[in-house]
Amino acid sequence: MQNTREELAKRAANLVHAAYSAGWAGGIRRMEGEGLKPKTTPSSLLERFVELYCDAPISGSMARRGLKLWRDYYEWTGEHMILTDESWEPGEVKQSYVEMAEAEGLPMSSFIQDEVNAPKEESNG
Repeated sequence: MQNTREELAKRAANLVHAAYSAGWAGGIRRMEGEGLKPKTTPSSLLERFVELYCDAPISGSMARRGLKLWRDYYEWTGEHMILTDESWEPGEVKQSYVEMAEAEGLPMSSFIQDEVNAPKEESNG
């Protein structure tokens, strides 16, 4: 059972890398004039990747290779997301991590490793 999970995680990590590489390579070819098939764009590749692999069992060091792809995807969609030890989470949960950090006297970086599309703080002055 464990070997099967490890194999699936390894395959998923390889697919993350391949999808990411194909998206950027396709974008470069398009800029250079080669073009892609009419409906295939780097953004459509990202969308298809997310539809297929968002629940893939990627863990440990294998997950590290896909973090940039997910960051790019969320940045592209405009979603406010935070990265914790577990995974990317919706930005709405950020306040709970802020409260935990304050309660435990720890820096926010102990809980939130990255953030994408954070709303701009309004100044009152």
